[in-house]
Amino acid sequence: MRTLVLGDIHGAYKALEQCLERSRFDPEADHLIFLGDVSDRGPDTVECIDLLLTIKNLTAIKGNHDIWTLDWLSGNSYDEEVWFKHGGLSTFESYSKHGNLEHLRKNHLDNYFDQLLPFYKDKNRVFVHAGFDLDRPIESSDPNKYYWDRE
Repeated sequence: MRTLVLGDIHGAYKALEQCLERSRFDPEADHLIFLGDVSDRGPDTVECIDLLLTIKNLTAIKGNHDIWTLDWLSGNSYDEEVWFKHGGLSTFESYSKHGNLEHLRKNHLDNYFDQLLPFYKDKNRVFVHAGFDLDRPIESSDPNKYYWDRE
């Protein structure tokens, strides 16, 4: 079993598909650590999530764009102007072009977004979307650093 790491696909289904094909990724045997930001900017967020859900050994980490999408899908309050400015309109349109939006929302919430991790530790490695506080154990970092930190 190989472990591959990929992130920030931002709704680019063809790019995701090409990365997996060119690396000869085996969705039944290999492990994919996805570093977040499956949504926004590209036109195919729904297809990207559906593809990730076919991977048996998927570890998915939450990114800042995932937070905006999760808030929208969950019906939580969110700043539409900020989200759309950062590519959220593409995600909104990706979901809108599919039938049975409520079923799709529930499926993606239950099976993808609600399963996202703030970070992932394996042996001597730590995987996170953005950052963490180097002066304390990662579990004690401010969660906002996991998603938003750029230091």
